[in-house]
Amino acid sequence: MLGGIAASMAAEPVVIHVAADGPVPTLAAARDRVRAIVRTSGPHHRKIVVSIQPGTYRLDAPLELGPADSGAPGSPIIYRAEPGGEVRITGGRVVNGFRPVEDHAVRSRLPVMARDHVVVADLFDQGIDANDIGYLSRRGFPPARVVAHMEVFAGGRPLPLARWPNHGYVRLAAVPESGDGLSFAYPGDRPRRWSAAEEPWAFGYWSRDWAASYAPITRIDVDRRVATLAPPAPRPLRPFRQGQRFYFVNVLAELDRPGEWYVDRTSGRLYLWPPDRARAATVEVNVLPTLIRLSGARHVRFEGLTLDLARDTAMVIEKGLDVRFHRCVVRNIGGVGVRVGGTDSGVSRCRIENTGDAGVVLAGGDRQTLVPGGLFVEDSWLARTGRWSRTYHPPVRVEGVGNRVVHNEIQAVPHVAILFSGNEHRIAGNLIRDVGREAGGIGIIYTGRDWTARGTVIQGNVVQGVHGFGPVGAFAIHLDDQASGTRIRGNLFNDVHQCVVVGGGRHNVVVGNLFAGCGLALRVDARGLLRSIHDADLARRLASVPYRSAVWTRRYPGLANILAEDPHAPLGNVIRDNVSVGGTWVDVSSRAEPYFDLTENMGGRDPRFRSPAWQRRRAPMSAFALKPGSPARAVWPLDPETVGPRLPAP
Repeated sequence: MLGGIAASMAAEPVVIHVAADGPVPTLAAARDRVRAIVRTSGPHHRKIVVSIQPGTYRLDAPLELGPADSGAPGSPIIYRAEPGGEVRITGGRVVNGFRPVEDHAVRSRLPVMARDHVVVADLFDQGIDANDIGYLSRRGFPPARVVAHMEVFAGGRPLPLARWPNHGYVRLAAVPESGDGLSFAYPGDRPRRWSAAEEPWAFGYWSRDWAASYAPITRIDVDRRVATLAPPAPRPLRPFRQGQRFYFVNVLAELDRPGEWYVDRTSGRLYLWPPDRARAATVEVNVLPTLIRLSGARHVRFEGLTLDLARDTAMVIEKGLDVRFHRCVVRNIGGVGVRVGGTDSGVSRCRIENTGDAGVVLAGGDRQTLVPGGLFVEDSWLARTGRWSRTYHPPVRVEGVGNRVVHNEIQAVPHVAILFSGNEHRIAGNLIRDVGREAGGIGIIYTGRDWTARGTVIQGNVVQGVHGFGPVGAFAIHLDDQASGTRIRGNLFNDVHQCVVVGGGRHNVVVGNLFAGCGLALRVDARGLLRSIHDADLARRLASVPYRSAVWTRRYPGLANILAEDPHAPLGNVIRDNVSVGGTWVDVSSRAEPYFDLTENMGGRDPRFRSPAWQRRRAPMSAFALKPGSPARAVWPLDPETVGPRLPAP
C-alpha cells in the first residue's frame, strides 16, 4: 500500500503558478524554473504544468524555448491557462496621449471634415521606435517572407490604414503607351488634392484577378492622371491591364473616416480618427514580431492561451517533436498565425483570425525519402486571413510529406482556402464556405505545376457558397497546370461556380463525389499538349526529387518512366461514380476526350435528397441526407453533418 501511495505521489505533476503580481510574474520566469527542474531531474522528470492566471501579459521579447525546455514522452511540459478568464499574451503596446492636431501643415493635408476629429500621439515619446513601426513592404504575389509593418487596433480589431477609395477598388483607366511597365492611368482627380509630402502606395490586381500585390508610388502626374510605381514591375505576366482593380493606401490626405490611421515614420507621430464603435476603447499597436518561438523543443503543450498582436508570426515551431498548440486563440497578427515545422506537431481546436498573411503553415516531412512529417491542423476555426497579402496566403498552407488538414471550418477569406504542395497529405472533413471572395481564376483547394506532388487525398470535405470574382470565378478544387496523382473522394460541392478542374495532369482520381446546384461540376483538359511555357518548372521539380529511386518507384510506379512517354499527355486519370444534380455535369476539351472515360458517372440523375432545402443558398447540411433507395448511396458515403470541427470552439 505504501508503495502505491509513493507511486501516486510521484505521478503528481509539478505546478508552477504564473501571476502578474506573484513570485513568478512572467512566462520567461516560468520557463527558467521549468528549465532548472528539467536540468536537475534529467530526462525522467514528472509532468510539469505552468498554470497561468487570467490577465494580459505583455512581452518585450519572444518567449524562446529550445531543447533544454523539453518534456519527455508521457511527461510533457504544459503551459496552460487557468479557468476564469482570458490569458492574453501580446506583443502590443498601448498608445496614450492622443491630442487634437494643431500643426497647421498637417491640418492642411487632412480633409476638411476630418480636421476636428483626427487626433495625434507621439510614439517615440512612448518608447515605440522606428524599428517597432517598420515599413510597408511589397506583399502578395509572388509570395515572399517579409516582416509586416506596425498596425493600429482598437476594441480588439484591426483598423484600416488611410486609403482611397475607402471601400473596394477603382479601375485602371488606361495603360500609357510608354511601355515602362510601371505606369498606369487612374480615374478622376483625387490625387490632385494630395500634398507632395505624401508617400503613397498602391495595391492592385494589376493584370490578373488571381494575383495582387503592393508597390510604392514614386511619381504622380496629376495633369495626365498617371501614377508610376517603383521598380520592379508587378507580376505576373503583363504588368498592367486596363480595367483591373486597385486602390491607393498610406495617404494622410485620405484619412477621412472613423477608424482610419496614418503614421509619419520620420516624426513617429500616429494620426487617428477614433472609431465610432470604440471611442473609449484602448488603442494598441503591434510591435513585437513574434510572441512564442520553439526551436528543437520536444513534448511541449500550450493550452487555452490567446496570442494577440504580433507584427510577423504569433507562434513559430522549428524542428519540433510532439509540440501541440491546443484550444488557443490567435488573432490580430501582421503576418502568419502559426508556423509549424518538425514532426508530430501542430494545431488543434484553435481559433485563428485576422492574420495579415496565412493562418497556419505546415512544413514537414522529407520528400527525398517520403518520410512523413505528421504535422496537423485539426478541429479548428480559421477566418479573415490574408488581410494584407490577399492572394496565395491562405488559412492553411501545407508542404512536405504526410501532413494533415482535417475537420476544420474555413470561411471569410479573399482567395485560396488550402494551398498544398508535396506528397501524401490528407485534407479531410473540412467545412469550407464563403471563401475566394474577391479573386477570380483561383482554386479554393489548390495545387499546381508538379508531376511529382502525388499521393494527397482530398476526402469528405464540404465546399459551399463559393463563386469568386468575375466571369472565370472560383474552382472548388484546382489541379492546375498538370498537377498529378491527387485523389478526390467523397466530397460534397454545393452552390459553387465550378467544382473540380483537372488541368492536364495524370493519375488523378475523382471518385464518389456529389455536386449539387453548382455551375459546372467537372472540367478536364489537356493543356500540356497545347503549350510548353511551364516545361522548365515541371522539369525542375521533377529533377529535385529521386523519382526513379526504389522508394519513389514503389510508391508511384507511374512516374518513373514519365519522360519516356509523352509527359504532357493526361494519362491514367480515373473519374467515376460521381453524382451531379442541378447544374452542368462536365466540360471536356476536345484534345482531352481521348484520354478520359466519363461513362461511369451519374450526371444529371436525381440523388433523391430527403429535403428540397438543398436548393437554398447556404443550405443546412441536413438537407443533403439521402432517402432510402437513393442511387447515390452506393457511391457517396459522406454524412455532411459530420464535417467541420468535432468539438466546440474555444
